[in-house]
Amino acid sequence: MPNNKGAAMVAVLAMVLVLNIALIAFFFSVNHTRKKSGIRKSKSTVLSIAEAGKEHLYGQVRWGLFKPEPDSNVQAFSDVAFQNGSFSVSCSSNAKIDTIWVKSEGKNGTLTSTINVTAALSPDIVISFPPVRGAVTALSGITVKGNIELDGRDHDI
Repeated sequence: MPNNKGAAMVAVLAMVLVLNIALIAFFFSVNHTRKKSGIRKSKSTVLSIAEAGKEHLYGQVRWGLFKPEPDSNVQAFSDVAFQNGSFSVSCSSNAKIDTIWVKSEGKNGTLTSTINVTAALSPDIVISFPPVRGAVTALSGITVKGNIELDGRDHDI
């Protein structure tokens, strides 16, 4: 009988050892997953910053605040602060300026991400006609640059 008490103690210690190993493995797994998730989030953030730089250039071109030069490669923006990082954008074009190549680089700490895009530019066509106080139409080919105000009191019936 006295030997049975030692066997029970060894069995309990073995179970404690197995549980400790399982808890340590679980801890390392959770810690590893948390780090991977943080890295993935940081990479996604840097990509979003680069995307914001590209869209910023598109907006500047659209509203005539930035005009690409023919057959050139220009640094449009350099280290513009955005969120917790910054972006730099360069733009090159062909002789006719109907195509631009945009390179946008987002930075956040030590991480960087680059987006390269080729975009076609269509010319703005201005058609002169007498001013209209307001018009509502079902046509889908109307482009409005700026604000439009529709007032239900202005109508002809």
